Order: sequence, then structure tokens, then C-alpha cells
Amino acid sequence: MASITPGPGNTGPSSAPAPSPTTAEPIPTPSPTQSEPACSKFEKMSDREFKLLAKNPYEHLGKCYRIYGYVTQADSATGSLSVRANACGEKHQPTYGFISDCDTNSFFTELGGGDGESGIDNIVDGDAFEADVEVGVPYTYTTTLGGQMTAPKFHLHKITKYATTK
Repeated sequence: MASITPGPGNTGPSSAPAPSPTTAEPIPTPSPTQSEPACSKFEKMSDREFKLLAKNPYEHLGKCYRIYGYVTQADSATGSLSVRANACGEKHQPTYGFISDCDTNSFFTELGGGDGESGIDNIVDGDAFEADVEVGVPYTYTTTLGGQMTAPKFHLHKITKYATTK
């Protein structure tokens, strides 16, 4: 490790002149303002409108919707605050262990501090759900076969189980 040794013109750190005090104008503190939540209303949509959203999520970035689906993966790979699900715009009841008209692979993650406040901590694989979401940037992940998959990503405000597919 290199060290500083005093030499001509360098007598070590103690020889540096002390900084002179300056007076500065105080920086005004902005008054707190009441900001409106990003999503105060969640729009409903048809299955077709949902498929159009999934086709181009960037066009819907930051918009808020009520959507439906069923969880296809909720494990240590997705983490405790995220799930992978097949999603759609309309509420369908499960038949024979799945919801046939709800087939858009999607990724859901809790918005905010990660405290499970959205209800995601009570959602497991096979649950059919209703969710209030904000559209996020699409999520790309590596599949078990090594390929890449991109899916719409939704930030959860609230998720509620209404049925089970298992």
C-alpha cells in the first residue's frame, strides 16, 4: 500500500490550510403537497382489448386496469412478491382445471414496499384472481429450455382470489 511521505513542499496532511467558512443562502424547503395516487380508478376491458394491450404494452404504460387470470407459477423462482399467470380482460370461471379463454402469459409483481399489502402473499399456483394493476414495461426472462420469453408486466395494487383451478 502506498503512503504519503513528507518531502519538500509536502509536510503531510496537517500543513493544508483550513477551509474558510462561507455563508450561503438557506435553501428553501418546499412545502409538502398532497400528490394524487397514480391509479385512482381501474378501467375494465374486454378480452380483445386485453390482447391488444398485451400486443403493445408500451402504448398502455402507466395506465390502470382491472384484469383477471389464474396463477401458473408462484414459487421461489418468481419470489414471494411476484407471480406468473395467464391473464385476460374478462372474468371467467375455471373448467377442467384451467380457464380456456384466459391465455396471455403475464407477469405480476407487487407495487410499493414489498410488504404484501396488495394481497399477493395469499395467492398461490392455481388461484383464479381479480387484480387492480398498473401496466409496466414488458418482462423478459429465460425459460427452463434456455430460450427467452417476453410477457406483459403488471404492477399490483390489489389482487383477490375468486376461485381455484385445481
